[in-house]
Formats: sequence, structure tokens, C-alpha cells
Amino acid sequence: MLPVVTLTSIAVALPSIENHTVDQLLSSVSEGLLYTSLVEESFSYKGDDLLNLKFAANVVWAGVELNRKWWNKDLRKCLLKGRTMDGTLQTLVDIADKATIEFQRNVTGGPKVLAANSMITISQTILNDYKRSTDPHVDGHLFEKLSIMIVDILGACITNLLRVIIQKCYCSAMEERDKSVRRAAHLLGETEEILAILKHHELPSFSGDRAAYIDEWRSYMMQKDPPCSCSFIKQ
Repeated sequence: MLPVVTLTSIAVALPSIENHTVDQLLSSVSEGLLYTSLVEESFSYKGDDLLNLKFAANVVWAGVELNRKWWNKDLRKCLLKGRTMDGTLQTLVDIADKATIEFQRNVTGGPKVLAANSMITISQTILNDYKRSTDPHVDGHLFEKLSIMIVDILGACITNLLRVIIQKCYCSAMEERDKSVRRAAHLLGETEEILAILKHHELPSFSGDRAAYIDEWRSYMMQKDPPCSCSFIKQ
């Protein structure tokens, strides 16, 4: 869920956002990531790109959630340096750009490069969209807009939960099946309300593992309702 972590990092860095509002966002995203990680684990295979993205997201999220830092860069200080909304967004772009160059020099910097590229792509797109906006209240609406995007991505991922639960019930190894079924039952109880809510929403019918990939959801949303914000999510 690297896009979610990146969007949350950007939201945390925005100026004029109360600390308690940021805390609420972090708490909500943290809870959502618990379930999306189960989905990613079920769809990921050794050597799969999802595993690399998941690793990058986990490392970045640990810093954001615990210290409000993106690769040791204090996100709340970004707003002090940038001062304005566009200044803060540009600061994030610059930080990620420098990080990419640094990480590319490191042989083991693969996940870091993925995280840095995600930050560059998303923050630059948000900055461009911000500059083009004619909304006089764009500053006040940006945090809300990012929050909605985060919820949309988490919701799209969580639509795969039922498949994860079924998969756990059909664990092939006999010695693991009992444990897996108990875990599936527990997960079903935890997410029963979420699954009930999803039943009342129109969802696309993806074949195979397509539902696990954000690009598939992005393409679907662009076809259904092409908002410019969809271009934020490219990684």
C-alpha cells in the first residue's frame, strides 16, 4: 500500500492542519493497513513486485506513524520550511528527488528507490494540480481531498478480504488448515461490518488477480469518472 503511505506522508506535512487531525488520520490509516497487508500477503508471491512495494511501504510507514518522518526527514518541519502549501509540496518533491539519487547509489536501495519515486510522482502531481486549481479554498480542501483518496484506495483493497478469508479456509497443508480456518473465522468476525458496507456499493468485476493491483482500479475509475486526482496514483 505504498500509495496510501505516500499520500498519508504528504497529508501529515501539510501546513495549517491541527495535530489532533493528523493523529486521527494516522490512527485510521494504521487500522486500514492491518487488513490491506493481509490482502497483499495473499496476492504476493516470491519475487513479485507487490512484495517489494509492500516492504518499501512498511519501512516508510514505521517512520511516519511513530515519528512523523519520511526516511528520517521530519514531515512537520517540511511545513515550517515550505511555509505555504505549494512551498511545502515543492519541499517534499525536492527531498524525494535528492533521496532517489542517494538511494540509487546503494546496491540494496531498491525499496528505498520505489518509495522515493512514489513520493516524487505523487507530490509533484498534487503540486501541479494545486497550481492549476481555481478553487479559492484549495488550501483548506487539500487535506480532505487526500484523506478521501486514501479511503478510496484502502476500500478498493479491502474488497479482496472475502477472497482472503476463503483462501485461508482452503489451506492445503493439513497441519496448517485448522489454524488457518480459525484465523479466517476471526478475520470474518473483525471485518463483518466492513464487508456488509461493501455489499451496498457497486464494485467492478475483475478477473483473476487483477483486483490486487492499483493500476487496475485506477483504470476502472478513469473510465467510470475521470477526475484529475486519479493521476496522483501511478505507483
